[in-house]
Amino acid sequence: MKPQIPITKPQRMTKLQTAIVTRLPTLVLGASLGFGTWCLVLFPPLNTQHSTLNQPKPMPKQVRLRRGTTAQHSAFTGAEGELTFDTTKKVLVIHDGVTLGGKAVDGFAKLNPGSPLTAQTIAGPLNLNGGDSETFGLSVANQAAFNQVIISADAQIKRLILLQESVAYATSVSLNFQTFGGKRLTLAGNVTFSATGHLFGAYIVMRIVCDGTNRTLGFPAGWKFVGGAAPTTINAGKTALLQLWSFGTNDAEVVAQYAVEP
Repeated sequence: MKPQIPITKPQRMTKLQTAIVTRLPTLVLGASLGFGTWCLVLFPPLNTQHSTLNQPKPMPKQVRLRRGTTAQHSAFTGAEGELTFDTTKKVLVIHDGVTLGGKAVDGFAKLNPGSPLTAQTIAGPLNLNGGDSETFGLSVANQAAFNQVIISADAQIKRLILLQESVAYATSVSLNFQTFGGKRLTLAGNVTFSATGHLFGAYIVMRIVCDGTNRTLGFPAGWKFVGGAAPTTINAGKTALLQLWSFGTNDAEVVAQYAVEP
């Protein structure tokens, strides 16, 4: 019979340490701070010697952050780098150790919202610094709508389409510089023009089509006609073009040009 070698204390400690490392999970326990709770997190051993492919799957573990309502967050200052969960807004909140209430992680535009027709809103200013003379800083594949556009440098336009509106005939027709720049009018009688909405740099171009009768035309006394005097009539069946430039805020600052087919 082979004699047994007694296990010394260091050897027993080594076997105990080995059992802990190879058999037991690593335990991390957080503490409760302020509001909400920290949770127990279990990590599997890193150097398990036996295969687990055919073993039953362990029960899933939940990792839950400290949480509270928006009102509770407004009175809470989290530690630097801490994450909490706003149960009112259903969003994460990032903390920096200083800012009361933290910064809610919400309002982001999605890179892929699921449909190209899904509207997303950016409420604040947007500054784009990318691109150069060879690469666009902003590229839009389809139509884009803007209420106002201010271009501080060059504007390169391949094709300019000026939107138009039809102007209903009346004996007195007011042309608004703040609506469509292109206008169309078909005369059914004599007409007197006026203008509203004067703006620095505003422009109007209008096609005037006369019906089957000669008609009289009237214009504000302040308009300055270039290239010829202000017309007083238009012959039956003729088409004319009236262009107006506003260089100020009243009729005295309007420059006009009129041309009619021969």
